[in-house]
Formats: sequence, structure tokens, C-alpha cells
Amino acid sequence: MTTRRQRILGALLGVHAGDSFGAAHEFETWQAIRQRFPPNGAIPRDITGGGPFGWAPGHATDDTDMTRAILLGYRDRDLDTQKGSNTDSLRLARTASKYMLQWFHGPWADRPANSRPSDVGGATARGLMLLTRNASQQTGEVDPRRAGAGHGSCGNGSLMRCIPTALFSSGDALVAETVLLSAVTHNDWRCILACVAYNVMVRALVMDNATPEDAVAAGLDAITSSQTKDTIIAALTVNGQSPDSSTLAECQAEVVAAIDRACLPGFRVADLANQGPHVLIEDDDGQEVDALPLEGRGFVLDSLILAVAAVLDTSRSWEDLVVDVVRVGRDTDTNGAVAGGLVGARDGIEAIPATWRAKLQFGDEFTKIVDQLVGDEA
Repeated sequence: MTTRRQRILGALLGVHAGDSFGAAHEFETWQAIRQRFPPNGAIPRDITGGGPFGWAPGHATDDTDMTRAILLGYRDRDLDTQKGSNTDSLRLARTASKYMLQWFHGPWADRPANSRPSDVGGATARGLMLLTRNASQQTGEVDPRRAGAGHGSCGNGSLMRCIPTALFSSGDALVAETVLLSAVTHNDWRCILACVAYNVMVRALVMDNATPEDAVAAGLDAITSSQTKDTIIAALTVNGQSPDSSTLAECQAEVVAAIDRACLPGFRVADLANQGPHVLIEDDDGQEVDALPLEGRGFVLDSLILAVAAVLDTSRSWEDLVVDVVRVGRDTDTNGAVAGGLVGARDGIEAIPATWRAKLQFGDEFTKIVDQLVGDEA
């Protein structure tokens, strides 16, 4: 039986392993992957490093680095709680935001001070620069509610890093913290709702031992709940001024439609990997639609669709599913990370190949933090 600790580690290291595996093929189209790895895009089934940024095997890209920033925020909150300090969701988000800024400006891991990461998404950079500019001049305190790249910047840069909240928060706090941590860089409603749905799915898989179908249903229920809407608005309200929610319902419908598409019986990650992301499938009315019209811009709902479709395919292993997600092409590191985390929450740490785990830059650190945070509970 897979334990809760194994699922937590599967989720966290699933993000890391999917990220590091996909980094070797970032920005390559499905067609380019097939041409470079005959026959039929048979990419190496190992973490090889390389890619456009010349990563060392197992090195973190921005996906894992920013996941680490949030994980460190939860570690620090646990230490503060042990000391008797009063903690809340906003304080947690401020702490994690400071780690995001540390990643952005340096020093970070093997990078010195005043050095930028090799790979930073445009929305992420804009959000973090705005966060820096809006910091309190008196205290230097940052506020994630006064950042973000704005509506229309709907990349997958917050979805890729949100999983620690699913593992170390719950209830309304899970929603509030997910919202705040997305809004640091990605405050488009689609990004926020995608992160909420994803984290609720992960939480159901890890803590409730839910089936993938029930976990996806829980994610859909969460983003269509009036209570969730109230929590989202409250989390982003500053000095009594609520955010403009005029497009929230429209974006909610778009995220629901994306998840519903991933749930169609004919939507399979293996087909996308073997036949291409534009393979035609039938919707519930029998009409043919493009399975996944990827445009190579890291759209948040593309990554969410791939992850949901992967977790619902219980006939295949973590490795097979993540390899096929990457074979679909385009934003391969982030798609691998998002799917790797969700399927890792389903299958646990032992499902990730040991040879992959041995290469992960932050594998030991993540494991140590998990053991600190969950102790004997799992």
C-alpha cells in the first residue's frame, strides 16, 4: 500500500523529475521530436540534461526552483509555528514570495548574488519586478496581492509551482494560499482557478486516497463553488478594495471546459504523443474536435489538460505517462512537471524511476523537508 508520505514525495519529486526530464526537449515541436528521435519520437527514457539552456542532468529549471521557493515558505511556517508565532495565509505567501525574489535576483542554490536564472517566463519576470517595486519602503515587506502580470497573461508559470500548498495546507487556507501564490506572478483568473483545481485534485489523491476520477471531480467542484469564489475574492482584497471579478465567471467556464475535455473517453496522452496534438477526437455530442491545439506559448490550460488526461489513465505507469506528455512537445519541462506532480500524487515516489530520482538536484533536500513537515503522521 502506498503511504501518504510516499504520495507527498511522489508529488514533489514528480514535479522535479518531470521538469528535469522535459528540459532536454524544451521548445521542440512534436514534429521536431519525431524527426530527431526516430522512429516516432522515441526519446531517451532517462534524465539526460541538455536542451536549449544546456542543463546538467537533473538540474532544476524554473519549475522546480519556484516549487522549492514555496516549499521553503512552508518549512519556515512550520518552524515559526513551533516557536509559537502567529501565522496566516498572507504571511505564508509573503515568505514564499521572498524566496521567489531570492531565486530571481540570486543568490540561489549554485547561483551567486546578483545573477538571473537562465530561464524566466515573461509573466514571471513582470510579476516579480512589480512585487519588488511595490515593497514597503519602510519595512521592505512584499505583498503578493500587489504584483502579478495582469489579466491576459495566462501562462503556466504558477501552475508549475503550486503543488506544495496541496501537500501542506487544507480547506479554505489551501484555496487562499493557492490564490495568493499564483497572484504573485499570474493573477489572470484562469491561472488562479487552474491552480485551485489542480491543488484540490492533488490533495484528494494524497490525503483522501481518492480515485483519479473522484479527485478530478473534487477539483471541478472546488472551482464552481460559491464558497471558493468568496475565498478567492477575500484573499485578493486589499484595504477593503476587492479585485475586479467581472470576468471571473467567464474564466471559470473556460477552465471547467478544459478539464471536461481532458475527461473525454477519446482523449489519451498516448494518442497525442503518437499521432500529434492536433489528432481529432469526439466530444460528448459526437463532434470531432482538435485534441490539444498547442500553440507553443505555455498556455496554462494546455498544461492542465495534459496533466488531467495523464492522471486519469490508470492503465499506464508514471514513467510512460510523463514520457508521452513530453513527446507531445512545446513547453516540455513545464508540461512534464505539472503532469509528473499530479501522477506522482497518484502513484507515489516509488513509481518514479530510481535512476531518475538519483539525479535530482533537490531530491535530498525535498525529502528532508517532507520528513520535517509530516513526521510520523504519514
